[in-house]
Amino acid sequence: MRSTRLLSLLSLFLLADGETRTSRVSPGMFAFMGTCGGLRAGCFKVNTMLMRQRAKSAIKRSLEMKEEGSLRVRGYSIWYGVSKAADDRSSALPVVVLHGGPGVPSHYLEPLEGLNQMGGRSVFFYDQLGCGRSDEPEEEEFYSVRQSAEDAATMLSHFAEFHGLLEAGGFHLLGHSWGGCLAAEVVMRHLAHHPKLLSGLKSVILASSPASPAESQERATKIIDEYKRELDGLSPDELGMRPDWPREKDWVEQWKLQVANDKFTTMHNLRLKSSPLCLQEAFCHLGVVWRGATSVGDFRIDQKDLESKWPRNLPALVMRGEHDYISKELVAPFVEGIERAEYAELAGLSHMAHLEDPRRFLATVDGWLRKVEKAGR
Repeated sequence: MRSTRLLSLLSLFLLADGETRTSRVSPGMFAFMGTCGGLRAGCFKVNTMLMRQRAKSAIKRSLEMKEEGSLRVRGYSIWYGVSKAADDRSSALPVVVLHGGPGVPSHYLEPLEGLNQMGGRSVFFYDQLGCGRSDEPEEEEFYSVRQSAEDAATMLSHFAEFHGLLEAGGFHLLGHSWGGCLAAEVVMRHLAHHPKLLSGLKSVILASSPASPAESQERATKIIDEYKRELDGLSPDELGMRPDWPREKDWVEQWKLQVANDKFTTMHNLRLKSSPLCLQEAFCHLGVVWRGATSVGDFRIDQKDLESKWPRNLPALVMRGEHDYISKELVAPFVEGIERAEYAELAGLSHMAHLEDPRRFLATVDGWLRKVEKAGR
């Protein structure tokens, strides 16, 4: 039997719901995924074939709209997709999207393609090395925050040179969860070496992104532990345990942990009755070697860093859902350290706000982008 803490990390960070599994796990997930001995969804016998069939039908139309390709970076292939603006005459600037994790590929951000129809802007995606449709080098030393930021700068340069990223006069950068941390790292420490990109970057959107991944994981664990304590003293029947579930203490504790995790998921991570197909597809392509908050546990951006290294004339929108486990305190360094930062809180939503209410999420983003473009930089 695994320890309670290992089970907490496992059930906290791992799977979407599937048809079959050997361990009862949460239907939701963090974009900051925990690392438990290199486990991936297949280790729990999730019926990934069925999940993939469902997800493929859901994303077929979006893929038909995309230009897809790959770029060799550090000897490996990075997949990217470009959802072109429906109107070539649109003056709206494109958006480059950075996904979370590390190790959760961009499938789950599919609703952001709606900026194409809503705002008439092209949307650029890529899967970071180690997950999704990109290559997955097996050496742990291959991965680091610095290397991921350099890869992001390389992809931006490629988009500018070969896909017209700067043709409309500039672009915006949007990062979700870990992707926002990566966006901040790129802006603060890497774009200075790419002056055209730096001058072309008009704004940054940090969606549900903590200044410290480690602190966000600690907060999530505390919430789950609190929910678990609420179950103390309840009988197995009161806990809703299945008749075939063992009644030994360790097994009861595991069940309580899962009930607490399910409550956490539905309250703070994904406030939907079931996982959207694009999220299931992301689960089918999780990274293994480098993923989750534990892999970036030393990463932290403090307010002083932002005050000294963030470009003074670069605006940023810091947004999160009202019930997001990424609390106001966890995003405060961005709000207070970036001179032209604005804060937006989406009422009733949580960490996966873009999946819970795509229209409202996109309207908030598009409204911000239009305001920035109207004001100029």
